[in-house]
Amino acid sequence: MLELSVACLAYVLHGEGATLPQKERIASVVINSSKNIESLCDEVYRPNRYEYIEKLKYGQIKMPARADILKNEIIALKVIQNKTYLKYNYHYFHDDRIDPRRNPFRLPVKEQVGNLYFYWPMIILKPKYIRALYLGYKNIHPFDKYQLPHPRHIQFKVIASDEFMGLFDVEPMRICISKTLCITFNDVKETLLHEMIHLTMYYSLGYKNYDEHSKDFYRLVYKVAKVYGLDNKKI
Repeated sequence: MLELSVACLAYVLHGEGATLPQKERIASVVINSSKNIESLCDEVYRPNRYEYIEKLKYGQIKMPARADILKNEIIALKVIQNKTYLKYNYHYFHDDRIDPRRNPFRLPVKEQVGNLYFYWPMIILKPKYIRALYLGYKNIHPFDKYQLPHPRHIQFKVIASDEFMGLFDVEPMRICISKTLCITFNDVKETLLHEMIHLTMYYSLGYKNYDEHSKDFYRLVYKVAKVYGLDNKKI
């Protein structure tokens, strides 16, 4: 099954990417858009998904040389084995024939590699999802020792702000997440953890300057980042 998935992925890499960096990111799109590695071929041959595959299907271009596919199978196998696709987490891409400012995904470009533009997935953000995520983090290390308030005592709101990703307010106690700037799950997770640190500073540790990014604030940031394997600069 893996051999078949590698072969399917190789055709996309051959037809859509010119350089190794492009191919690694394209592989990320294909794999992250699939249910699992075993279903890669279903994703590759999904109607109107990949232009090169569509042209092959309808005989608009010649089949590639076997040697070219073998080269791309090696790249595909390395991406799968090394789990490189987790590094990028891309779900969409297009080339420079489309203006990225008018991309069909209505998402901000996360990276440009040569003539290709790559995007993270868009999530549907609702207060109940933020609440559930908060409850999960509240009950596990390192937040479990701070006895943070139950979610029933906090208002969770989704806002449309292009100025800040998140906000913690005291009266009433609330945590806001921007649907405009928090496009991916990682954005939401990192922003919520940031606001939970402000909450910890205020509610559990009694800091008057809970809303400042002080040395004590960053001590908590480093602790949280270490526990969850995150870049402390993104929290």
